[in-house]
Amino acid sequence: MKLFNLFRNVILLTFPFLLMVVINEAVRPTIKEKPFQQNKIIAINSALKLEQKCSWACHNIESYCKDNHTKILQGYFHITDPVYFGTIRLLQSTGKYKVANIVVLAILIPLIMYFLLIKSLSLQSKIRKTKMTKENYVLLFFTDDWIAKIYFYCTDFIINLANILKLSYYEINFFIFCLFYPLIVMLLSLVFILQRVRLSRIKSYALRQTN
Repeated sequence: MKLFNLFRNVILLTFPFLLMVVINEAVRPTIKEKPFQQNKIIAINSALKLEQKCSWACHNIESYCKDNHTKILQGYFHITDPVYFGTIRLLQSTGKYKVANIVVLAILIPLIMYFLLIKSLSLQSKIRKTKMTKENYVLLFFTDDWIAKIYFYCTDFIINLANILKLSYYEINFFIFCLFYPLIVMLLSLVFILQRVRLSRIKSYALRQTN
């Protein structure tokens, strides 16, 4: 059982990063345009302003993606812009936008979600065991060069995901980082609290039955 839990935890931890690698490397051979390059770091996608799909232009020019590729969120910019650009400004205020982006959005928040998910699964397992008992008496240090490479790769993932789903870079960013992340963290926090309460009540009930 411990081996199964370890295997499950490793899969849950690595799956999002494996998904990013699979999508990026599957899309890489299909890119015909010259890739974007900055300070000798080469991206997967180009920086050309493309009408039919997103590129690094959607990342480098804030309003370009909104004006040319956005579909679902058209008409809702008055709601999404303060959250979307507010998040960007907050990360930029650190003075090291790329580092903050990776640490907060690619490491810290996913790790919080991972921790809450694993703890909830562990509590659920304890709840099952307690019920069974009642019925029958568980930072890396990067160089600036690697920070840029990781940042580029993550950004290419968002661009590629946007193109695969036929959405815009703006929309994918908003859905993942401004909507999905907060909702998942809140949901997992609520599940974790409810599981703790359930486990406490079951243990109290089991204790009363034995006395």
